[in-house]
Amino acid sequence: MDSKYNCALPVQRLRLLAFAALAFTPAGAAQSSHPCENFNSVGAELGKPFLAQRVTNIVTTAADGSAKSDEYTAAIARDTAGRIRIEHRVLVGFGIISDRAHPLPPLPKDFVPPRETYRQEIQIEIVDCSSGRRLLLLPNSRRALTGEGKNLQVSTTKTHPYTFRFSNSSDRKPDLNLTIEDLGSKEINGVHARGFKATRLGKESDGDWSGKPVEITETWASDELAVTMLEIHTDNRSKKEIKSTLTNIKFEQPDLSLFEIPAGYKVYPPLTGLPGTSPNQKPTSAPK
Repeated sequence: MDSKYNCALPVQRLRLLAFAALAFTPAGAAQSSHPCENFNSVGAELGKPFLAQRVTNIVTTAADGSAKSDEYTAAIARDTAGRIRIEHRVLVGFGIISDRAHPLPPLPKDFVPPRETYRQEIQIEIVDCSSGRRLLLLPNSRRALTGEGKNLQVSTTKTHPYTFRFSNSSDRKPDLNLTIEDLGSKEINGVHARGFKATRLGKESDGDWSGKPVEITETWASDELAVTMLEIHTDNRSKKEIKSTLTNIKFEQPDLSLFEIPAGYKVYPPLTGLPGTSPNQKPTSAPK
């Protein structure tokens, strides 16, 4: 790597130029435009509490045919009020830094900070659509970042079944390069699910991939549990397959303390202390 790029964890007198957090969730996940309908493949529906694990396997095939496999696990919970909690490990990196006296030249468009500049941390995401509240808990540093938004302040009353957003009947914008196939129904880990296969063809701008399948996503979703049970996303261009499966499901109410800020955490107001912002307000502490 060119020595003019200094990739390391931030220290005093260094200016943060970039921040990256790579969550181990399927990159090809079919997500709704509204987080309350489908937050990380979980619907915020009332009266359907559960606990489960999500296991994600990522297989990348190199040009020589060799394959690299990674596996990540997340803990999923939803209470009877429709609050969603997802605990997982992420790679957190502070990217490219420089001191004020020696600013960096423009970065190449394809530049990716080396993996050794990242570190693993536990992150806990909590969404409460009924109150319009969103939390990001960082146990390693005992911080809580809070957020609010109009797009969360909606009723969690169900207007369509959970599987509606994956079907041809959904209100998504027409896409001539996307076809959706109904795969019927089957049982996955004891839960009834309905399957859909979405195939996206390449555009003229994709060169040799024009008119050919570039991405295929097979989704098996449950209206009974309002959650995605299985998703397999294949990117033919990058030769990567991401398979995410919901397992170890318990149909019970989670401990309600899981959805609150733990005692002793520093609580940052909305948008304060988030990566890429300047904390103009001092944080408060959670009740002890």
